[in-house]
Amino acid sequence: MGKSFSLATDKYSERKGILVLVFFISTIILVFNLIVVPQYTTYAISYLVFAFIFFGAYLYDKVTKKEIVDVLAEEEPKKRLPLFNTITGWKFWAFIGILFLWKFLAASGAGAFLIEAPTFQAADFASTTEYSSFMSGLVGFQETFFFFSFIFITTVGIIFRRFIQFELVAVIIGAIITSIIFAVFHWKVYGLENLLATQAVFYYGLYQCGLMYALRSSTVLIADHFANNFFVTWFSQN
Repeated sequence: MGKSFSLATDKYSERKGILVLVFFISTIILVFNLIVVPQYTTYAISYLVFAFIFFGAYLYDKVTKKEIVDVLAEEEPKKRLPLFNTITGWKFWAFIGILFLWKFLAASGAGAFLIEAPTFQAADFASTTEYSSFMSGLVGFQETFFFFSFIFITTVGIIFRRFIQFELVAVIIGAIITSIIFAVFHWKVYGLENLLATQAVFYYGLYQCGLMYALRSSTVLIADHFANNFFVTWFSQN
């Protein structure tokens, strides 16, 4: 195991470019829709800060040539864990379909297997279930990109290259750090007194990090988080 270990390649790819572009567009959509609603101003500011942190870190990395910032879009199947490197083609999309079905069934029941999602009831777009559910799902995309495609990937790389050159240990520590940050961010959603919800978010963060490590695919994580938020919002309003 060499010092060059990383969960993602540093090379630019079309998929990585599209992922960053969609992140930028989703930030604009969320900020402009939420900034005008007093109850959700902190959400808008948070998503704007996410974008500034990402683009600032990426620009700093390119200017200084430190090469510590990275984003994972889609890696080659051979880079996944052995159990998952055969999930390609129709199997890959079937796997995503199963995730959607699982989220749908869980949300349509008690929702016990899902984390909660912002429903934005006070916003104008929440007047329709479809739009409100889509916006909540878009939040899932935004958070997945920032916390798991960017923060988790970069953190693991830094830990491995500068501190602990053992792949699995670096991944575990990176997952714990990322999940703590993810849970702390959600304190503004659930409040400090709701420790059960915070624990659920922390475990969901670990789950997302595990998926990323196993599958090296932002598509899977985004689909999972989008489906979670979309269906939780949909069934909460029906």
